[in-house]
Amino acid sequence: MMLACAMDPVLHLALPLLFLLAIRVETRIAVLLAPLAIIPDFDALLGLHRAAFHNFIVVILVPVALIAYSKMRRPEWLPWAVVAQFYLASHIVLDLGGVAFAWPIMKDQIYFDPELKFNLEGGVNFEFHLDY
Repeated sequence: MMLACAMDPVLHLALPLLFLLAIRVETRIAVLLAPLAIIPDFDALLGLHRAAFHNFIVVILVPVALIAYSKMRRPEWLPWAVVAQFYLASHIVLDLGGVAFAWPIMKDQIYFDPELKFNLEGGVNFEFHLDY
């Protein structure tokens, strides 16, 4: 159990970084913004883990506002803003086993349980369960 907890920040950093590098996002931007992938876990310091920084305000509203500002006023910031949005959102996607995405409006955590099944006849079934 201790090993899994110690690996969590590493996975939150490595998986989105490797994805961005694989799709050939500028290396400098991808590497310099990689720490944003673990920012949502700092809500644990406030005693509100998977709530205060795992919600739609931090993950969607603030970065989208930055993207809009970049597009209108600072086009040179746009690649940085999009990558920042990706890192923050990737953290939430990797934590979908329980996040308070609607916090502070709704304090309940939302659980997303995806299931991908392959069969021998070449079929793929994707199912998911959403619970809170």
